[in-house]
Amino acid sequence: MGKTVAVIAPMVDVTQYHLDLTLRLKGSNRELTLATLYELMKGGFRYDRVPAIPSKRDMMPAAGFYLTGLLREQGYQTTTTYQCSDTELRRLADANPFAICLSTTMILSTESLKQLVLEIRRHMPGIPLIAGGVFVWKSYQFYVSHQDQPAHTDDVNPLLFNTPGTDYPADIFVAAPHGRQPLLRILEELLKGEKPEFSNIPNLVLPQADGTYHFTQRKTEHVDYDRDFTRWDLLDDLPEQIPVRTSVGCPFRCRYCDFYQLYPQIFIRSKESLMAELNVIRQRIGSRPFILHPTDDNVFINSRRVREVTEAFMESGIKQWIGFMRASSVNESNIEDIKRSGLLISLLGIESGDKGQLQRMNKSQDLQAVRRGIELLDQNGITALMTFIVGFPGETRETIGRTAAFLNNLNIGLASSSYLLFPLIISPFSDLAQKEFRDHWKITGYVDQWSHYTMNSGETSGYGYELFKQVTRIPYHYTEERTYYNRQLFTDNQRLQLFHLRQQLTIAFMEEAGWEKILDLFNLMAKVMDLSPPDISPGFRNELIFSKMHK
Repeated sequence: MGKTVAVIAPMVDVTQYHLDLTLRLKGSNRELTLATLYELMKGGFRYDRVPAIPSKRDMMPAAGFYLTGLLREQGYQTTTTYQCSDTELRRLADANPFAICLSTTMILSTESLKQLVLEIRRHMPGIPLIAGGVFVWKSYQFYVSHQDQPAHTDDVNPLLFNTPGTDYPADIFVAAPHGRQPLLRILEELLKGEKPEFSNIPNLVLPQADGTYHFTQRKTEHVDYDRDFTRWDLLDDLPEQIPVRTSVGCPFRCRYCDFYQLYPQIFIRSKESLMAELNVIRQRIGSRPFILHPTDDNVFINSRRVREVTEAFMESGIKQWIGFMRASSVNESNIEDIKRSGLLISLLGIESGDKGQLQRMNKSQDLQAVRRGIELLDQNGITALMTFIVGFPGETRETIGRTAAFLNNLNIGLASSSYLLFPLIISPFSDLAQKEFRDHWKITGYVDQWSHYTMNSGETSGYGYELFKQVTRIPYHYTEERTYYNRQLFTDNQRLQLFHLRQQLTIAFMEEAGWEKILDLFNLMAKVMDLSPPDISPGFRNELIFSKMHK
C-alpha cells in the first residue's frame, strides 16, 4: 500500500449566504468594478472581449496547508485540493491515495456536507474517508447537549450526529477541537492491514451499518499552539495570501456567534512563536509579493496584543497583511504602529448602527469608538471592510435606517472602504438556539429558515435592499475592486460619484427599470470618467447579471 493521503479542504461552502448586491458580466463573470467599467467604456462596450480574472475566493483555507504540512512531517505523501470539481477529484483519485482527509472548517450545514461526501465517494469509492474540523466538532457538541431530547422536532435543528450515519458515507469522524493525534493514529491503523481497528482511538465517531454511531472514549486534547503551527517549509509552494493563526478563541460573547462555545479557552501565541513562523514564511517566499492573513476571530484582543502583533510583523519584515479586528480597538495611541505594520485591509464586524441592536446582540462596543476607529483606518490609507447582520431579533425599518445613517455619516475621505450585508443565520450552537432567548424573542427555526418577534427570514432580502438604497456614501463590497488602481485613475470626488452611480445602476436592475434609465446612468459614468458617451446596444442589459441573494 502506498503512503499517499488525499487532503480536501474546501474554501467556499455550497450554501454560503450573503446579500450579493453586485453587478457582473455573464460571459466572463467579471464584477462591474470601476476598472471593468473603465475597460468597457474605453473598448466600446465589447463585453465579449473582457477576459475572466482569478477570483479572490480561489484559494485554500488554513486547514489545507496545516494538514498537508502535518502529514508530510510524518512521512506521508499528499495530494491536496480546495476545489471539489470533477477535474480536481479525478486528479486526486489518479494519485491512488490510501486515505482521504476532509476538512469541514468551512462547512456550514449537514446538507452541504452530504453533497460534498457523496461527490467524493462518486470519484473515490472504497477509499477510507476521514472527516474532521470545525463542523464535525460543532456537531458533536450539539449532539451531546441534546441527548435528552428523544426525537427531532421543528424547533431542534439536527446537526451531523442527530441524523442517520448512512446519510453521510464517511468512514470516520474526528470529533475534537484540534484532532491531530486521532488522525495520525487512524492513518497508522489503516497502514497495518485489511481489518483496521479504530474503537480504541479516542475522540472518534464511527458510523454503523444500521445508521447509528459508535462514539469512542473521550480524551482531553493538549495542544501547544506555540509549537504546533503550519510547516510551511514542507509545502511545495506558498500562496499569495498566507493564512496564519496568532490566537485561538475570542473573549466576546456575541449572541449570533457560536465560536466562543466551540473554543471557550483563549490561547494567545507568544510573540516568539509568531516570529518563528513568520521567519519560515519569509525564507520560503523570498522576494515574491504576498499578503499575510491572520485567521483569528479578533487579531487585536486587547491593547497589549495590538502592540505584540504589530511589532512581530514589523520585525519580521512582513509589511502587507489583512485581518479581522474590532474597530473600537483602533485609536490614536496605536494607529501609527498599525499603519507601520503594513495593515492593508481591516475586516470589521460592525453588525449594526443601532445601539439597541448591538445591546441585544451582546456586541460590547461603543458606536462612537467604532466610528473613530473606522475613520482613523481610512485616514491612514487602510481599507475597512465592514460587515452588518440583517434580521437579528429587534430588527425593524427604524433600526435599518439608523444603520444606514451610521454608514452615511462616516468621515471617509479616501473612498476605499466598503460594506457587506449578511442575513441572520441562526447557528444551532449559538445563544439564539438557547431556550432563554428563543422564548424571550419568540424565535422559531434555525439556519436560514426562522422567525422572531419583529420579522422572519423571508423578509431579510427586502430589508437588505432598503438598507442598500439608503447608503449613498459608502460602496457595497466588490471582491475584485482594485483600490490602488482606483486611486491612481480617479480623484476622490470621481470615485465617490462613480460609486454612487453604480449603486443607482444596481437599484435600477433591482427595480427592473427601463433601458433609457440604465443608459442615462452609463452616460453619467462616462462623463465622470472624462470619456465620450458610450455606444451601448440594448442587448448589453442581458449581459449584466444582478444575482441578489448569493446562496
